[in-house]
Amino acid sequence: MKLRYPALVAFVILVINARAQQSQFHYFEAAQPVPVAQLKHLTEALASVDANAEIFHSDDRRILQLKSSTLQPEAHYRAVIQARGIVLLPGTRTADELGINNQPAVPVFQPTGDEPADMARYRAAVEQWNALHPEAPLSTTPIHHR
Repeated sequence: MKLRYPALVAFVILVINARAQQSQFHYFEAAQPVPVAQLKHLTEALASVDANAEIFHSDDRRILQLKSSTLQPEAHYRAVIQARGIVLLPGTRTADELGINNQPAVPVFQPTGDEPADMARYRAAVEQWNALHPEAPLSTTPIHHR
């Protein structure tokens, strides 16, 4: 009984710490692809503003993803990026706008106890997937049957 309150306080502190250490993101769009040499200097400059900041870029180096567990307001990072000669478009982008969270769901075999119906449902889903994604075809045989 006496340990209930200290345990509750410890739990609350752990939850707050875990949330505080979660990474958060800002997405910026550059007007032109960012040269690789500028990305290196940008990484160093961002470290002076936020030691936890990491910068990633899209394949065409136009979208910059800033990740940090101690995320500061977008204007702080924007100023550092633009000071390095990178022209940014106004505003920030969201993960949804960039399509990061909109990946198509790959069919998954879901057993319900009726094996023939489960197999038929899975095969139909895989055939539909294969028709829509010929570049990444899937096997109609579930992994657990191979």
